[in-house]
Amino acid sequence: MRRAFVFRKTWDLTQIPCPFTRAAIFIAPPIVVPPNANEDEQSRRLGEVQSTLDDLRRRGEAWTGTKNGLSSRAENQ
Repeated sequence: MRRAFVFRKTWDLTQIPCPFTRAAIFIAPPIVVPPNANEDEQSRRLGEVQSTLDDLRRRGEAWTGTKNGLSSRAENQ
């Protein structure tokens, strides 16, 4: 059974749920980079963005109980 349309040629494996599929959306607070930020500040914020994205992905995988948010059935389709 297909639960989502997965765009496999995208860098983030974008998924669009099929109708009547349960879904969750995980949102993090905005990360603001001041326009006058120097390279060190930009580097710190980049690390914060990556850490936040990793955390959101872990939360999504925990919610679905699968790796990469895909069931083994969806991976094989």
